[in-house]
Amino acid sequence: ALGEFGGFNMNMAGKRIYPVMISEKQTCGIKMTFHGRGGHASMPVHGGAMAKAARALHLLDRHRLPYHLTPPAHLMIDGIANAIGGIPGLLLRQAANPWLGDIIIKLLGSSGEVFLPLFHNTVSPTILQASEKINVIPSEVSIGMDGRLLPGFVEIIIADSGIGISAEHQAVIFEKFGQLGRTDLHSSGKTKFKGGGPGLGLPITRGIIEAHGGTIWVDSEGHDEVEYKGSTFHILLPTRTEASDPRIAKLFGQFETMKPESETDPSGKEKSPTNNSPA
Repeated sequence: ALGEFGGFNMNMAGKRIYPVMISEKQTCGIKMTFHGRGGHASMPVHGGAMAKAARALHLLDRHRLPYHLTPPAHLMIDGIANAIGGIPGLLLRQAANPWLGDIIIKLLGSSGEVFLPLFHNTVSPTILQASEKINVIPSEVSIGMDGRLLPGFVEIIIADSGIGISAEHQAVIFEKFGQLGRTDLHSSGKTKFKGGGPGLGLPITRGIIEAHGGTIWVDSEGHDEVEYKGSTFHILLPTRTEASDPRIAKLFGQFETMKPESETDPSGKEKSPTNNSPA
């Protein structure tokens, strides 16, 4: 490949392929923090911060982020498929099919590993911070992660200066009917401070965002009614240029053919439509 790191080639189906880099992923640093009961290692703790972090690492290891087909990746797959031709080329072309992409890449074995990051945002845990002493059970564990975003994604950040959200509640607020605090401080009561609703706003928001291939999460240093740590919500959305579902693309294609052609005069300017009936 011709890119910032130099060059290399790939051998596929007896053909030598020379990729050329035309875009790159964006970096996104992520930090997850877990809290739990700490203490001396001579008194074991179950379900603490370390166990929560271990479960998170296990989930990251077992599950990929959603499949996304970007225009650069589509061009690359089409180009390689045309070059190698035959059944291998036909098989590789299916990697650009949102329904079959991951299956095809898995069938390609080690040869397909190079294509996997082209269709997924990725998260790689790189730093683990816990206790500084071997005989101390930590009450806080942090995991630093290197995130890589596919081209064509936009991040929306919404921050406030409120009382913040504790780490153990940051997942609860996205669950249906997930509520925090006291019910007598509901927003329909006498006070708006710490007001809340039935716990449906964020779950609905999450559902809409995920239906569009995006994701939402919150960062907060914790709940603090003295220093007001605040919370920051992140929304990540793909800016697709084509529908991921071929049936949807076909539907919009039909609407496209129904659009009237613009009338232009010899100067190239668009003429305004007229209601004159044909003679």
